[in-house]
Amino acid sequence: MKSILITGSSQGIGKGIALHFAALGYHVFVTYHTHKELGEQVLDEIKKNGWSATLIQVDAGNEASVQSLYKSIAATTDTLDILVNSAGAECGGNLETLTFNEWKKTLYPRLDGYFLCTKYAVPFLKKSDNPNVICIMSSLYENVDPEDPSACTADGGTVSFIKAIAVYLAKYKIRTNGVGPSEVETSLPYWVKNGSPEFFTQIAKDNPLGRICTSKDVAQTIQLLVEDPGKFLNGNIIYVTGGNHLK
Repeated sequence: MKSILITGSSQGIGKGIALHFAALGYHVFVTYHTHKELGEQVLDEIKKNGWSATLIQVDAGNEASVQSLYKSIAATTDTLDILVNSAGAECGGNLETLTFNEWKKTLYPRLDGYFLCTKYAVPFLKKSDNPNVICIMSSLYENVDPEDPSACTADGGTVSFIKAIAVYLAKYKIRTNGVGPSEVETSLPYWVKNGSPEFFTQIAKDNPLGRICTSKDVAQTIQLLVEDPGKFLNGNIIYVTGGNHLK
């Protein structure tokens, strides 16, 4: 059975990716940081469909925690076919309103987390016949938001990381690509909670294709990259925005 590790998969985009690949027959390593109950809900949903998964806690930006994660994985398998770096946090705020702690909270899981989770995945990926690393980002690398410098910086760092390791890991036939969605439907509860549900209506209206991105769109894009017949897609950033990043 093929296996996939998805960081940040107890909710949001990561959850959608986990359910998609479980349905494809992968054993899914679902991870959570602080919300164990959400991780258990994802695990239950996978298992009630007769699919295969394991739930593991990890702080993706903490080296000891990441090492513990891979020790847990090693108890099940010595091979990973796909690593999806999806753990992240976004605080928002411009240069004047954003605190230093909020800045670090955004960059910590993305830059530190993506590095650590990829570094310790390599021995597992080397044993796959089609190993892939996928890094989730946003489309802010193309369309910077002056009101959100931390997210823009996280994306910039992620793109450079993808390019560097795509070349480095190629000698092991490990391919690395990035997937950058626009605003995804899974963040709707946040906007409802903060009194701006109309935000999504406007986003759909403004999108060239007339709708918002879904976690299914993201998962299917990852599947496309992984199942590349020539196994030659490497070092790319695929924007899943309906063309919105070009505006």
